[in-house]
Amino acid sequence: MPREHGQERGNTLRVYLYAQRTWAGEKKHPAGIPLCPENMGRREERRLDMERVYKTMRNIGALSIGVGIVVTVIGIAAGTISIINGAFLLKRKSEITF
Repeated sequence: MPREHGQERGNTLRVYLYAQRTWAGEKKHPAGIPLCPENMGRREERRLDMERVYKTMRNIGALSIGVGIVVTVIGIAAGTISIINGAFLLKRKSEITF
């Protein structure tokens, strides 16, 4: 049964990440990222970097959607409360004396 194109790509990247971790051994960048071995080509290294960028973009996109939903709900609630308070003041306009 043939594999899907995306599945092959995912497995290939997983293999590269595993190989990078294995070859780097205990050497790590100060940020905790395993260092690429010297025999790993620039193409594979760039692919790993792009994978990190895409994962970061995905996480930031999900966070942005969440923040947008929260801000929208708070805005709707504030607008509703303002309309209710305005209607209440207009209803009792005749009771206000100066």
